[in-house]
Amino acid sequence: MHEGLILDHQLSAMLEAAAEVGAMKALKQAGHLKAFMSFNEAAKTYGKAQVNRWIASGEIKPLNNSSGGRIRLDRVRLATLSVSQSLIKYVSLKNVTR
Repeated sequence: MHEGLILDHQLSAMLEAAAEVGAMKALKQAGHLKAFMSFNEAAKTYGKAQVNRWIASGEIKPLNNSSGGRIRLDRVRLATLSVSQSLIKYVSLKNVTR
């Protein structure tokens, strides 16, 4: 029974994260949130190895800033990938514990 509570807490956290992604998208569209973040900011937020995997797999396309060559990544897409990855892990874990 204790495992069920943990999984339900994880599902609740993922639903909250999904709602945050929706809010980020709305703020971006309204011009209240920057559309892109630097690679370094993304690495700090999601982990450098994970961001590199998403780029290598083509799940996110890096944009090069012509001034200075900095890599920019779509902020909402990164958040969406993170939430999606959490959901996949949750479903896999849920199937294993059945």
